[in-house]
Amino acid sequence: MIAEHYVADVLRESNTLNVLQSRAHGLDHWFRVWKNGQWLTTQSEIKDVDMEVVALFALFHDSMRVNEGNDPEHGTRGWLLWKYLYDGSGHTLTDIQDRQLATACEDHSNGLTHSDPTIAICWDADRLDIHRHGIWPDSHLMSTGAGQILALRRTYPGAT
Repeated sequence: MIAEHYVADVLRESNTLNVLQSRAHGLDHWFRVWKNGQWLTTQSEIKDVDMEVVALFALFHDSMRVNEGNDPEHGTRGWLLWKYLYDGSGHTLTDIQDRQLATACEDHSNGLTHSDPTIAICWDADRLDIHRHGIWPDSHLMSTGAGQILALRRTYPGAT
C-alpha cells in the first residue's frame, strides 16, 4: 500500500495531531475509517474499489483540521498535504486515482453521496465513524447499500 510509506510524514506534518491535538479526528479515527473501508468492500454490492485510494483517504482526509467543528476547507488541506508529500518515486498514482483522492478528501464533509465506487466507500467509511460524536449516520447520506443498512440498524461495521 502506498499509504504506509507516508504515515511518518503525516504524523510529523499533521495540523490535526500536532497543533489541534485532536482526539476526535486523529489517529484512532483514521484507523477506524480504514477498517470501515475494508469491511464495506467485503459487504457491499459495489465492486472495483481502489483500496490504495481508500487507504490514502483514511490517512489524509482529516489530517489538516484547524478546529473540531466547522472547518469546511480541512479536506482540501488534507489533499494538499498529500500533494506536498507525494514524490512519485516508486509510488505512482494514476490520474484517475489522483482525482478520486482529491474528490474524496475535498468533499467528504459536504453531505453528498457518490456513484464512484471508491469515493462511495471512502465517504461511507468516514460517516460510519460519526458515532464518536454521539451522532448516528444518516442512511440518506450513505452511498452504499451496506452503509445504508448499518445506518438504519444503528450498528457498527463488523457487528452481528
